[in-house]
Amino acid sequence: IFARYTSGIGRTCIHTATIEQSNVISLTIHRPKHFSFQPGDYVSINLPRVALYEFHPFTISSAPEETDFIRVHIQAVGNWTKRVYKRFDEMSDEEARENQVKISRADIHPQEFAAHVQNLEQIEIVEVEVERIENFPTESNAKEGKREPIFIKGPYSSCARYVFDCKHVVLIGGGIGVTPYASILSSLMAQFRASSI
Repeated sequence: IFARYTSGIGRTCIHTATIEQSNVISLTIHRPKHFSFQPGDYVSINLPRVALYEFHPFTISSAPEETDFIRVHIQAVGNWTKRVYKRFDEMSDEEARENQVKISRADIHPQEFAAHVQNLEQIEIVEVEVERIENFPTESNAKEGKREPIFIKGPYSSCARYVFDCKHVVLIGGGIGVTPYASILSSLMAQFRASSI
């Protein structure tokens, strides 16, 4: 039944989960093939290991120019979002390895975490190369559920999608409501870097 229910929906998997401050979790998701979106768009996501049939909408906080991953930020305020937060907050290192999910904590020591992330760039490249050679997911281990699955419906547009059609823009947001602007600002920075090369 679940296979029929999810037909036509983008099945992918979670790459990293970062526990942020203020009960926020950031999920970095492998971007499905041919998945195209604009800054400010949102998706409905389903985490079957949290709740089999529930989809919830979240704004994509990454830029469209990031080709391999998309990112969503989830604040733990309702029943489902609290269960998502709890799942990754309490996930053991062994379970994270089995599910091939990298768990990071930015809520404990933010300054140390920022310094750690700055030093990871070269190490991260080595990890990706090792993954590609030794741990590349095959059809069989994907079916076995070795990776943390996520289903995506969308993207759906919002009024923030048209921000680049305007000559002057003022962005105002607070709390978790800044996620559409994170996508817009990331996209602007990517466009700026591309034009200055």
